[in-house]
Amino acid sequence: LVVDDEPKIRQFLKGTLELQAYDVLTAAGGPEALARLKEEPVDLILLDLMMDGMDGYEVDRLLKDNPKTRSIPVIVVTAQGDRKDRQVGLQHAAYNYVAKPFDLEDLLARIRDALVRHQEGKG
Repeated sequence: LVVDDEPKIRQFLKGTLELQAYDVLTAAGGPEALARLKEEPVDLILLDLMMDGMDGYEVDRLLKDNPKTRSIPVIVVTAQGDRKDRQVGLQHAAYNYVAKPFDLEDLLARIRDALVRHQEGKG
């Protein structure tokens, strides 16, 4: 699930991941992402932090508070690159942090790694 309020970023990530044979859902913000998660299970969330309305911090907190979503790995993909964001990331066991502009190969490697770790945790 790609959660980003920038349509170009959402579409870029969706298209890129689909070329890698991933099934990709998108959401333009926190409320839409939470609604999508009620409808369909996902294996990974790419989450922007700086969104209007409900920001990524609140989305992440709500994900962690919900037993149905707390184990889903989250990779933060954001232009917000201060130390606080990295500290937030360290508090979440399945949390990665990628600053925009990002290196696509690095992001894809993090996605693969997070999915493998998530699957191993289920098995």
